[in-house]
Amino acid sequence: MKLSHLRILLILAVLAAMFTACKDNKKPEQPEDTTAMKFLTQANKEFELNNFESAITNYKKALTMLKYKNNRDGAKKYLNQSYIQLARKSFNNADWKGAIKYYDKAIEQKDFNMSNSLKSNLLVEKGLCLHQLRRFFHALERYREALKLTPKGKKIHFYMANAYMSRRQFDLAVAEYKKEIEINPSLAEAYNNCGSAFVALNQNTEAIKYFEAALAKNANYYKAYQNLSSAYSNVGAFGKAIKTYKRLLEKNPRMKEAYVYMAEIYMIIRDQTRARNYLRVALEKGYNNWNYLLNYSRGLRKAKEYAWFKKLIKKYKK
Repeated sequence: MKLSHLRILLILAVLAAMFTACKDNKKPEQPEDTTAMKFLTQANKEFELNNFESAITNYKKALTMLKYKNNRDGAKKYLNQSYIQLARKSFNNADWKGAIKYYDKAIEQKDFNMSNSLKSNLLVEKGLCLHQLRRFFHALERYREALKLTPKGKKIHFYMANAYMSRRQFDLAVAEYKKEIEINPSLAEAYNNCGSAFVALNQNTEAIKYFEAALAKNANYYKAYQNLSSAYSNVGAFGKAIKTYKRLLEKNPRMKEAYVYMAEIYMIIRDQTRARNYLRVALEKGYNNWNYLLNYSRGLRKAKEYAWFKKLIKKYKK
């Protein structure tokens, strides 16, 4: 029994030695092709220099030759980033069609696992380009795709609502703005734009609530002051409309337009003296939107009213 036991141990020792010898004699992995690495190195250099077009060309060439997963995955990642950088550069330059081309390349890149968050962001950015091209229906399609990927994504419902506003589908816009407010309650623009949608639906009382909410979120939101005052005027609350502009002027006394709008309200309530004074202040501060003032003059009811208006314009228009 002892002899058999020794033989077994001897055989196991021999087998272990043979395995070790085979392991030590295993051939090392072949290195990447030198040409592939040359293209990859050059692509990385171009990427660092923001030469993204050249980087794309070299990454594509490298990917046709690279053998190892780590290198291929790295090349695919930076190829995708190059497309995105070019898309956003075109976006910032208002080259909407150029931006869409690169967004498509980034979104549709083969054999690249993009995160839902990144893909959602790119779809939204592409949607914004389509909106600028007045392709509102297609913009809405991209936003819906983005929502499927990130249902709680901030500003997606906001952009959808803006598209509905452009299509004059104000009831749908209101619904989307409300969804955005639920997800992103600090976004003052959502309250303001929702208020504008209510004005378009001739629901000024409801609009006032949203404009006030916008100002509660951002006390320096000048457009919301103007919209709130206009909504008050629409319901005949001219005193509140004037107080709203005074609140605005306390925040920004240099805002020339506010003086003109206040002058308009005083004209409506037949207070010629204050109307004249506020218009004069606006002109003294450099207000020069003469086309707006021309439309304003059409609201003057009497020849006497038009006479002082014409005199003021002549004094300040150069």
